[in-house]
Amino acid sequence: ETKDATDILRKDEKAGAIVKSTYHSNGKGFKNTGTAFGRIGENSGLLVSASQLDTDSYQDGNGDTVKNTDIKQEDFFTKLSGDINEKHYASLSHENRVDEGNRNLRAHMIASDWNPETEQKNARSTTTFNHKYKSGNPLFNTKTTVYHTDASLDITNDGSQSGAGVETWGSDLRNTMDLDKADITFGTD
Repeated sequence: ETKDATDILRKDEKAGAIVKSTYHSNGKGFKNTGTAFGRIGENSGLLVSASQLDTDSYQDGNGDTVKNTDIKQEDFFTKLSGDINEKHYASLSHENRVDEGNRNLRAHMIASDWNPETEQKNARSTTTFNHKYKSGNPLFNTKTTVYHTDASLDITNDGSQSGAGVETWGSDLRNTMDLDKADITFGTD
């Protein structure tokens, strides 16, 4: 689970921001991140975050450059969340992530004649809804998650394009029974 805006803010704060830049010495590159968050009412908030990572190919332990390991990634995330009332909590989040660059056709293997360099774009978009219900009864406390993910991989090799994609819908429903000496959680995924 990702943090809510209200998790990051102190009780007396209404809004905030984090700006961060990280340098990678092996691969010589930067990751820049900007996050803004604020309250909407007393117990709810909005969080928005974007990051960009751009590095050159890294070097192995011998100091040799490992071909086709440069990274160009962009990530955007937003989350609206909070307490509806003292028994109900809900959140809705969305993330877009893109990673593109020149990779080996079989990215997990070394570059060679049988594993040529290709242009690859890997993209993922995920929307998630969460709901928690605290009934006041120790035997009935539910947590529900429903999500949709659309992921794709596009490859350009010698001018021809190919690719693959997966679209997924999923859910998770759980109930936790808070017993004296133990908690019991059961549900379906």
